[in-house]
Amino acid sequence: RGGQEAVSLETVAAIREKYLALDDSKTMRERMKGALTTSEKRLFSSVFDVYLAGRWLIYVKEDCRPADTRARFFLHLRPVDERDLPEHRRRYGYDNWDFSNPVFKIDDERCGVMRRLPAYPIHSIRTGQAVKDAQGNYVSLWEGEVSMDQGAGGGERRAGN
Repeated sequence: RGGQEAVSLETVAAIREKYLALDDSKTMRERMKGALTTSEKRLFSSVFDVYLAGRWLIYVKEDCRPADTRARFFLHLRPVDERDLPEHRRRYGYDNWDFSNPVFKIDDERCGVMRRLPAYPIHSIRTGQAVKDAQGNYVSLWEGEVSMDQGAGGGERRAGN
């Protein structure tokens, strides 16, 4: 059709799943509060503390300022079985779920953001925030990676370390 490339149903399904991983603000705020008071599992601590609650990844920042939330979040998921990746991501070995999401006030002291994880089993998660430098390259502000078979306590790195 007019020079447009056909998109596979698998690619459309992957895009739809990522889009639906975003939740409306009221639901997200309530879900964050509930998750942080019950079954949270902190994966690592950095500029944002990152928690796992069921199929939700929760980023929490104490004493949150607007500058803390402007940078784009990156979220790279490595599945247990690479066949779970959308076809166009298999050559990289991970799924890219990067996002720019509004960060919501959880209470008077904290803000946070949530992302629903895909249904496939995850081997490892690498996440953080990055900004573009003067040359247009992304520079990590903070990042952390955790192997899901190791559970909580995965390594954490800050930019420059």
